[in-house]
Amino acid sequence: MAHCGGGQGPDSIDALTAVIDWVTADQAPDSLLSQGLDSSGDVTAARPAYPFPNSAVNTTGGSADDPDSYTSQVSTAERDLTVDYLGSFRSGYEKVGNWVDGQWVTTSGKS
Repeated sequence: MAHCGGGQGPDSIDALTAVIDWVTADQAPDSLLSQGLDSSGDVTAARPAYPFPNSAVNTTGGSADDPDSYTSQVSTAERDLTVDYLGSFRSGYEKVGNWVDGQWVTTSGKS
């Protein structure tokens, strides 16, 4: 999914119910279910979203739209990641990403 919604993946998540259950019943979620919805509100795809640094990996070979096809795994890129300092941000840092010929390409978000 894109950073603020839309894109190729399921982008609708009910985080409020998870937070309410966490606060009222002391049940922190292991994952949240992201769903793709059509214009009628019908679910077209679903996928679990796991806390960083884990991601959903289709380990069963099942449908990409079925959340039961996925398990939580730490990516090799994130496993040993350490961030000492992120620095400061200023106007102009904005980037836009998109798939171009099978690769993820980022470009300046401002013209």
